[in-house]
Amino acid sequence: MAEPNLSPTSRIAKDYEKGIDVPVDTHDSVLNDRFESVVLKVDVEGHEENVFFGAEKLFSNKIVKLLMFERLGRTNLENVLGFMIKHDYTVFRILDDGSISTDSELVAEPLINLFVCPSEVFPTLKS
Repeated sequence: MAEPNLSPTSRIAKDYEKGIDVPVDTHDSVLNDRFESVVLKVDVEGHEENVFFGAEKLFSNKIVKLLMFERLGRTNLENVLGFMIKHDYTVFRILDDGSISTDSELVAEPLINLFVCPSEVFPTLKS
């Protein structure tokens, strides 16, 4: 039995009858001119692509030094990977044994945490 007025993905109580206005902004607008480097943790229930497109300047200027996001089945991974490749970032996964992998099949598994760093930094990571 479904619980009334709860989101099935985030378990946050919502009133589906009435809308709530929530101001939003992009990472570029909020962070780009304030920091030389940032580490991001993104958890947006499959909407990562939208968040990353709103951080175009942060990635273009290599301000993002490390990013962690949850790979859900509904995440448009192809677009996310294309965005990261365009900005010269490497997407990787940390396996249960602590090793680091960029294997496309392992990265594509849903319900895992993925990490991203500038490609020039990736070879310096240790397992």
